[in-house]
Amino acid sequence: MPKNRGNNSIARRDNQSELNEQEMAERLQQRLREMERIEVEIPSRTRGEMETVRIRFQDHDMADVQTAGGEYVVDPQNGHCSCPDHRYRRGRCRHLEAVDIARDRIRQGMMHGSENDRDILPPQFTTEDFRAEQAGELSISRDYVDDNQFYSENPQLFAEDFAAAAAAPIPYEYENVLNGSDLTFGIELEFVNGDSDAIARELYDMGICGNDRMGGYHSQRVPGKWALERDGSVTSGNRGGELISPILTDTPETWRQIEIVCDVAKRHGAAVNLRTGGHIHIGATDSLDGKRQRWRRFFKMSAGFEQFYTRLSGGEQGRFRGGHYAESSVSQSLQGITCRLPEQEDLPSYQTRIMQISNGKYQRMNIGTFATKGTVEFRGFNGTLTPGVIQANVKYAAGVVHSAERSRIRGSETDNIIPTDSDRKRGRIINNYAENNQRTDDGMMAALDAVFSRRSDKLHILSVVAKNRWE
Repeated sequence: MPKNRGNNSIARRDNQSELNEQEMAERLQQRLREMERIEVEIPSRTRGEMETVRIRFQDHDMADVQTAGGEYVVDPQNGHCSCPDHRYRRGRCRHLEAVDIARDRIRQGMMHGSENDRDILPPQFTTEDFRAEQAGELSISRDYVDDNQFYSENPQLFAEDFAAAAAAPIPYEYENVLNGSDLTFGIELEFVNGDSDAIARELYDMGICGNDRMGGYHSQRVPGKWALERDGSVTSGNRGGELISPILTDTPETWRQIEIVCDVAKRHGAAVNLRTGGHIHIGATDSLDGKRQRWRRFFKMSAGFEQFYTRLSGGEQGRFRGGHYAESSVSQSLQGITCRLPEQEDLPSYQTRIMQISNGKYQRMNIGTFATKGTVEFRGFNGTLTPGVIQANVKYAAGVVHSAERSRIRGSETDNIIPTDSDRKRGRIINNYAENNQRTDDGMMAALDAVFSRRSDKLHILSVVAKNRWE
């Protein structure tokens, strides 16, 4: 993190001599213990903005750090923090950074003779600093990350993470959410109640929605803009409807826009219930088209992880909604595993063959959209206007397609891909699809290990799964 310590904003006293190192250390410790809460402005990468945190130093140099997300205990000497980010990722969290900034401010103020707390609390980072730092980190973090941790090899870790995730709020991220994947996606958010025209109008004024009022079902849309349409299952008069995104990519702007859409909808009374769905489309042409083995892995995950996918689909509502609009797709998937797929070079035949395998639109895994839109549609998810739940759903849907592409046991001369040991482990888990589809910890561990390569993503998914029960 850049340390922009500008001396211009620090009060100076020319008539006071500098302190030697030992005196400085002793006075610093005393000063820290005597001071009340110190406010420090630091970047929050989960919220994508600067956040003011409050720090109070205790004895033995321990500190309490109060943030919008909670209060944590920081041990700067040993580099420990009680926050989930530090515990799970084992990295240097922003709370440790904030304590270091506070200590450094006080130290510099004392060196220059300041006895006034207000004199030693200048801003340490400008908005431009933060944005530049974000851009630099984003350019690095877009690479695929595999931490090589498998719950199936460490069930105790799974039990600990499940318990921690159950007690934690559902997170929301802005950067490299899909772990380096360039998959495109789209979301459909059904809701009841709410003034649909007012929602459309406000989003239109913001430049997000293409029209300033609710349109008819499958009405003409403005490219690159959201749409708000009627849906017979949830719309009554001008209340209720379906918010439909344009094609999206994994960028901070995308995730902030989703956050805004949800906020506007809820402010105008929109809500969800067990009649509403939240559908996720994943662009699959590049990943699956003409790739027989990738399609087979996709079908094996669809069949093997349906119980897990169904539990995740409950969102924050406690259980999966079920019903005609999200039927089981296991039989469809089993057919896809065993059927004869076209030769790799015969690409046009894939659309026809996939349509033949499809059991219709109202499957939890709707593959019919591959022929018409080049996507696979995950229809199982309950309706939600909670950004963290939407993001978890997108992570899972994109993760399944991404894993179908990567998790191979053998390399491919055609794709020039050499699988890693972790890729092979995931491939073997996927191949065990007949044993994976169970309502047990083993079933959950298999799904998480196969779909995700980062522990942080597994924790995000578990924070939703833990709020629901098996179907």
